[in-house]
Amino acid sequence: MDIRCLKYFVSVAKHMNFTRAAKECYISQTAMSQHISKMEEELGFKLFYRNNRRVELTPGGKVFLEEATNLLRKFDHAVFWSSVASMDYTGQLRVGFLSYAEKRFLPDLLRIFHNRNPRVEIVPCRNNLVELYNGLREGDLDVIVSYPCEVKDTPNIVIKKYASHRLCLVVNEEHPLAAEEIVDPQAFANERFIVLNEKMYPQVRQEVESVCLEMGFRPNILDVPTDMDSLLMMVEVGLGAALLSPNGRHCEHEHLRFIDINTESELNIFYAVAYLSDNPNPSLQVFLKLFEEFEKEGKLNV
Repeated sequence: MDIRCLKYFVSVAKHMNFTRAAKECYISQTAMSQHISKMEEELGFKLFYRNNRRVELTPGGKVFLEEATNLLRKFDHAVFWSSVASMDYTGQLRVGFLSYAEKRFLPDLLRIFHNRNPRVEIVPCRNNLVELYNGLREGDLDVIVSYPCEVKDTPNIVIKKYASHRLCLVVNEEHPLAAEEIVDPQAFANERFIVLNEKMYPQVRQEVESVCLEMGFRPNILDVPTDMDSLLMMVEVGLGAALLSPNGRHCEHEHLRFIDINTESELNIFYAVAYLSDNPNPSLQVFLKLFEEFEKEGKLNV
């Protein structure tokens, strides 16, 4: 039994049809059946129940499918990174990021990237949302890790969402609601909400307004801060409240309180990785492969 046989088995399990699996693997149906039968003989148990009408995994086949899929993933991982090492990439990777959310996983990701590609210079760039997408559009950045942003004038920008969080109410420790674990929207409907500056973070104000309207009130908004640290400091001082994702609990502003909101409304905020589909930089594809690994392994803890 070899890697090729595992791929045949996974293909049959995916399609639950020997003919379609054989076509996908570019072999005959007879050859596919022979390979599966030989595997079953080597393993000592049946992988499939099969008759003229249907194909179905046996209990042993279901367990073997999970393990075989993991083995193939590890094999592909080994082949890819060995290939990268053999090519000995040089050059630059220019990575844009936004704020504290990405800083929870991005240093680890870039550290592994550097260890595997020591001759690629990593150039991190923190900026506001508008400048990050401008940098991507103009070729000054290879990839950005931030919020998704509507970009109509550049069709070759690829934006992939990778995580989301339900928004929390954020107040300072002296606020009347600070001791609460969960609050109803009516309890904070009269607050002044601090959001990131609309010119630098388009759509943020609209999203906050939309969320509040869905919860039954029109918010009083102050959109002055030009970065997340300034926003958090304003809330900490007591100049207003904010609606943010719970990852802010891990920031350095220890006098803030993050409170869950008791509502059935959709309060999710999304995160995304973005890049140009026609970017020829080989280091970008290596970065995206590593990013995909982090996502599958649950390491994108924003």
